[in-house]
Amino acid sequence: MIGYLNGTVIDCTAKTLLLDVGGVGYTVFTTGNVLRATQAGDQLTLYIHTHVREDALELYGLPSPEAVDFFKQLISVTGVGPKSALAIFEIADLQELKTSIASSDTSLLTKVSGIGKKIAEMIVIKLRDKSLTLADLGHKHHPQSQAIDALVSLGYSLADAREALSQIDAKHQSTEDRVKAALKLLAKQ
Repeated sequence: MIGYLNGTVIDCTAKTLLLDVGGVGYTVFTTGNVLRATQAGDQLTLYIHTHVREDALELYGLPSPEAVDFFKQLISVTGVGPKSALAIFEIADLQELKTSIASSDTSLLTKVSGIGKKIAEMIVIKLRDKSLTLADLGHKHHPQSQAIDALVSLGYSLADAREALSQIDAKHQSTEDRVKAALKLLAKQ
């Protein structure tokens, strides 16, 4: 079993990259975020999930061991394959995905092509049952989660709070500034 690969990127395509590790080229499926941040010649370390099917052996690479663990949990849900799981990583960072699942919010997951309400609900039920509690996730310490909590406590829906915050440049802003900016956007609706 391959735990991680560290090597030089030889080539990138729309969904994969070719990674030279000690003279052996590995084709690795990865997220669009990784592919957009990578170019030929870069040194790269990816943590690997080896997916074995009857007709294929595929490598899926993610930037951290925690992401691989979450990826494995996602593909354990009926109806979620490895390519759908990679697409889920495109919509939000790992912390936000876990927070959304822990709070039983399916709206984020249904933004993924091929993930409907039924599969999103199955993901929430299965992964929430695997002890994805807000305390385990460090939910209260994540700045985006703090802003979402503040807006929800003011009576806005989770979906509205998330949408408003997604329109705000969060760089170098305190949670308080993000909440104020989101309130201005929400007041216009």
